[in-house]
Amino acid sequence: GRVAILDREEDLFAVACELVRVSSRLVVASFWDPWSVPGLRRRFLSRENDPMRRRSHPKSLMERVFEAAGAPVIEYRHSFRFFSQQVFLVARKTGRE
Repeated sequence: GRVAILDREEDLFAVACELVRVSSRLVVASFWDPWSVPGLRRRFLSRENDPMRRRSHPKSLMERVFEAAGAPVIEYRHSFRFFSQQVFLVARKTGRE
């Protein structure tokens, strides 16, 4: 199967729009935090140039994308703050579709 690598803001926006479209009220999504210990290690110490590796995105980008898609972010939860890259966001659909 094909793996989508969401490098571009337009691609993130398209995914956020689809998540908002199919949700009734709340959207829960996860992403990788670039400011975690593993994220910083990848950025500064990794020499690999693997096109299939996961990409991390800052919260500010995720907020911008979900706001534009019609569901502002209302909360973040970290699986293990600073030591895991995975972050969950909760966004609330505004109903202005």
